[in-house]
Amino acid sequence: MIGVFALVTALAPTAAPAQRTARQGTNDSFWLGAGVGGAWLRVSCSICRSDRGTGVSGYVAIGGSAGRRTLIGAEATGRFKRDGSVRERNWGFSAVAYFYPNPRRKQFFWKLGVGVQLYRLEDGTDVLTASPFGLLVGIGSEFPLSGNFRLVPSATLSVASWGGGLKFNGASSLDDISLTMVQIGVGVMRR
Repeated sequence: MIGVFALVTALAPTAAPAQRTARQGTNDSFWLGAGVGGAWLRVSCSICRSDRGTGVSGYVAIGGSAGRRTLIGAEATGRFKRDGSVRERNWGFSAVAYFYPNPRRKQFFWKLGVGVQLYRLEDGTDVLTASPFGLLVGIGSEFPLSGNFRLVPSATLSVASWGGGLKFNGASSLDDISLTMVQIGVGVMRR
């Protein structure tokens, strides 16, 4: 019995660092990402011109690991479009989770999230605003660049239609509005 205890004690210091190294390779503790692309927006309400077309979009995200298959974090997105004197902005703030079906490669992922969309349309005279809550779902893939950096092409669908009715010049005008946005772009992630 003393021999077994001595053998386990002798092997323990070498096994623990190996286990830590294996864990670090599959359990990234911190990540940061940013990207740009195009986004198509549809605004649905009784007084809205629904198809708002394509605008320039971008995102920033930050988070940590929640296991071998999952990263969690916060994401901010923006879509901007100008057509003459009409300016349109849409900001999104979401809690997100990235799920990797193959934890060994961590290349392809599904993204799920929940958050708020802040919409603003102005023409120099009148302003329409809304702030509904909703869900997002996306897909993407990671390709190693150098060191801890990865190239990340992705596509995301956001649908926000709960709460946050449309306001015209600050006064409530409608109770129901729905924002549907499709973003396609490319980013860089560091982890």
